[in-house]
Amino acid sequence: MEKIALTLDVWHDLVIEMRGRTITAFIDGKPVLTYQTNAGDAPKGTVQFAVGGSGKDVASGWYDDVSFEPLEQKK
Repeated sequence: MEKIALTLDVWHDLVIEMRGRTITAFIDGKPVLTYQTNAGDAPKGTVQFAVGGSGKDVASGWYDDVSFEPLEQKK
């Protein structure tokens, strides 16, 4: 994973992959987070997106052109 700097007031591409217990996030095509959930392999029915800050700084953001697609099965 690499740490990236986000330019303010510019649109970025965000992709979230959910495969079994593994969630991977990509920003502008670069992997920025991989997380193993404790939820087991049960199908995930919901996804929540939030924009936050670091306590002192509050961030705001918008989402546009959101879509959900099934992933191809690994062979």
